[in-house]
Amino acid sequence: MSRFRCTSPLPENPDEVRMSFGDHLEELRTCVLRALIGIVVGTAVCIYFGSEILEFLTRPYAAAMLRRGYTPELINLDPTETFRQYFRTAIIFGIGLSAPYALYQLWKFVAAGLYPRERRWVRYFAPASFGLFALGVLFLVKIVLPGVLVFLILTNEWVPNPTLDLGPHYTTSRPDAEPIRLPIVREPPSHPADGDAWISESDGAINWVIGGKTLRVRGAELDNERLVRPQYSFQMYLSFVNGMCLAFGLGFQIPIFVVVLVLLRIVTTQRIARFRRMVVVAIVVAAAVLTPSGDMMGQMLLAVPMYLLFELGLLVGRYVERGRAKPAPP
Repeated sequence: MSRFRCTSPLPENPDEVRMSFGDHLEELRTCVLRALIGIVVGTAVCIYFGSEILEFLTRPYAAAMLRRGYTPELINLDPTETFRQYFRTAIIFGIGLSAPYALYQLWKFVAAGLYPRERRWVRYFAPASFGLFALGVLFLVKIVLPGVLVFLILTNEWVPNPTLDLGPHYTTSRPDAEPIRLPIVREPPSHPADGDAWISESDGAINWVIGGKTLRVRGAELDNERLVRPQYSFQMYLSFVNGMCLAFGLGFQIPIFVVVLVLLRIVTTQRIARFRRMVVVAIVVAAAVLTPSGDMMGQMLLAVPMYLLFELGLLVGRYVERGRAKPAPP
């Protein structure tokens, strides 16, 4: 009989490993400590790259605001809001980054009591699960979030501007004055002088130099003066995005769920396919529960890939059933 340690390779036969209750607690403490160290390291890495992470999360919002003709900005309602959200986001992503290593340490403690055949499925499912979660987050940020944000910002324009007739509020000093024409440039001048002015081709911003500093006013902001304007707080936006990331990461786990049901012989793929309509309804309900935005567009953008992944899970489940039906070699 041997004694298992978290730093040791997994035994081929778990029956050969015998440990007292105190030894089990000691090994569990070691595995948990190693997992926590991994989380601390992952969080430290994400704190270092916190600016890049926030830029990755806020880029869809900035693009959506510019697309609808608004100046992209997020406001703070608390002096410590940016500080708190920076570290909160870094911790969330740090846990996600270190989750494979941390869970592997805990898995080694559990796997010592499992046979090699039982461990094999976890080796398949764990990388697939993490990959699907990351794919769900990437799908959200790159494809879903830009469209959802444009739609949500567009709803502000459903409220019309009031028609007000307050009479003339300005006088024309020179009716014969010619309009000022500013050059439209792709790149700003390398050494602008005081009084220089131009329009940026990329975003339509008006630029002028005063006291050696370049001041900018986006033309889009002047073109879209609405009664209801989108002004979101930094905390609300990040909470919304983090909730959506969790929803899409969990929603993309559906093929794992289907294959596990087939492996455990709880249900067959033929029976699942027979109730496909009920599965579609369940997916739509799950998408509605998971998405924090509550809008129909975001729910459908989650439900559609969930259904496609459900069909993928059925294909993998059929492959597992065919492999199980093959006669064992003599």
